[in-house]
Amino acid sequence: MDESLSLKFNTLEKMKTVGNYEAELKKLSEENFELKHQVAYLKANQNNDNNNPNIQNLLYDSKQSIDIL
Repeated sequence: MDESLSLKFNTLEKMKTVGNYEAELKKLSEENFELKHQVAYLKANQNNDNNNPNIQNLLYDSKQSIDIL
């Protein structure tokens, strides 16, 4: 059985289980939630710092990250 072609390509150590996928999905969902809150906070404070280009870049980058997720 060790000579099996499928075991050589898909070793048991490298295979992901449903639990692994669920954990990864939960982690990404939490990260998405945090990014949305950061964007909301920065948009709320944007009126105070309208001339700061770093905040504009951060908002743009955060929005792109959220869109990717």
